Amino acid sequence: MMRVLLAEDDKRLGKLIQYMLEQNDIQVEWVTNGSDIYEYAMYTDYDILILDWMMPGETGVEACSRLRKDGYEKAILMLTARDSVEDRVTGLDAGADDYLVKPFEFAELMARLRALGRRSTQKIQQDVVEVGEFTLNRTAKGPQKKGQGHPALAARVPDLRPARAEHRHRRAARHHPRPHLGPRVGCQLQQYRLVHEDPAQEA
Repeated sequence: MMRVLLAEDDKRLGKLIQYMLEQNDIQVEWVTNGSDIYEYAMYTDYDILILDWMMPGETGVEACSRLRKDGYEKAILMLTARDSVEDRVTGLDAGADDYLVKPFEFAELMARLRALGRRSTQKIQQDVVEVGEFTLNRTAKGPQKKGQGHPALAARVPDLRPARAEHRHRRAARHHPRPHLGPRVGCQLQQYRLVHEDPAQEA
């Protein structure tokens, strides 16, 4: 079931939108103050935010911009009476994924929500190859040993280390070829060991 945060200070319209969405099996939480948008969005797992522009406290556009600056990635739809080209550009540039002008047809709102829902639920297909005790994940950009944490966490090393590891794994690959793994997999495994070496053991 889709979960939506609706930010609308017009109580009559807000009740109507909430009712119509719930009739279409969409779970809705509704806030009437723009100052609540950020906290609700950051601490609740919504699929889509529907934000009115003119809200008391913080405007929908301000909340949208602040969320995007702080890394919020879920879909955001601006639903507002502000209909000029400049307003649309401002809303989209603030981070909105879509912009619908009031008054609107409910069928169009539903179509836009379905489209945004399809985008937000698309997952990146990971290219994973398992070789012995290692899992090589091209999407996650690095190998990891089975049972260990995400490779992105282990890969947080100084900027010069990848260049150094690249140089050293090329040198090592010449002396220790791995024809049964193939050149690409062999190099990635060698790079994993080099990146995870204890710096205290280095000359």
